[in-house]
Amino acid sequence: MDLQTLLALGVLSFDSLNAHINNLPRVPTRIAELGLFKEQGLVGTDIVKIGINGTKLVLVPNVPRGAPAQPKSLERGKVKLFQTAHLPQRSTIMADTLLNVFSPETDPEGQNVASVINAHQLTHRRDLDYTIEYHRMGALSGKVLDADGSVMWDLYKEFNVQQIVLGMSLTTASTKVRGKVLTIKRAIEKELGQVPHNGIHVFCSPEFFEALIDHDNVVAAYARWQDGEALRDDPRRGFTFGGVTFEEVVGGQVATEEEDRPFIPAGEALAFPLDVPDMFITRFAPADYMETVKGVGLPYYSKTEPLRMNKGLDLESQSNPLNINTRPRAVIRLKATGGGNAGG
Repeated sequence: MDLQTLLALGVLSFDSLNAHINNLPRVPTRIAELGLFKEQGLVGTDIVKIGINGTKLVLVPNVPRGAPAQPKSLERGKVKLFQTAHLPQRSTIMADTLLNVFSPETDPEGQNVASVINAHQLTHRRDLDYTIEYHRMGALSGKVLDADGSVMWDLYKEFNVQQIVLGMSLTTASTKVRGKVLTIKRAIEKELGQVPHNGIHVFCSPEFFEALIDHDNVVAAYARWQDGEALRDDPRRGFTFGGVTFEEVVGGQVATEEEDRPFIPAGEALAFPLDVPDMFITRFAPADYMETVKGVGLPYYSKTEPLRMNKGLDLESQSNPLNINTRPRAVIRLKATGGGNAGG
């Protein structure tokens, strides 16, 4: 029995491996649970075009050459091109590992072999999901970072806009916190114009969240929220005050050689609208394989290749995502102290 026989069984086919990795349960991550980023596959390209129409950003569809352009007027030079990330994972599986679990008498379809491969796919999928969450948190905060902490895209520089920063003055006893919350809502809605949304959510550093819930204007409301916590389906969705939901985010750090740096600095928070059309987007490019390069991008791909001298298999899994916020000014940075700016 050799690897070619195992491959002929079909359990290691490209289609089978792709179906398996795409159907694995998603690793639970907070942004994915919120459904904040809307996913779509790109067709035969790894480029996403974002048009700048005045102060507004609009998606520019990718169409075949010769097809009519979209009926929108964009000034020359007002289109930004973003290339998807390429995130490959690789494992080597030796022939002994596969052949020692295969028995044509008890496992004629090679499911034991498939289980070995699938275990590696599960690890690949987990790491890819964590990386996509990492990129999404970066898109939310304004800077999408690579694994080493280097900046892949600074969205405020890319679109030549300034981030809005609001001081909440939570360290001042006389602050009317509800009024500050209304200021957040108004600032976001001003940036959205007439575009609808489905509420405002705030990811808070622990220090910001404590300053909020300890403020005299908020203590009673937070106590009532805690009393009813057991009645909610998912208390992780956060504490709602003034029509805005505040959620403490623990972790989410990026490690560099110099430091461990949280995405949300101590004493700060990020406020953002929910369900805004085409604001938070994830686009998946096709894999760089002959079989897929001109197709519709899937979230994940997996493929095997025999090692030299048929000594085993190389297993590669990959994802090619772009996670981006097309309305970066509609994400407001909050500070527990006073200060900040209206963004201009």
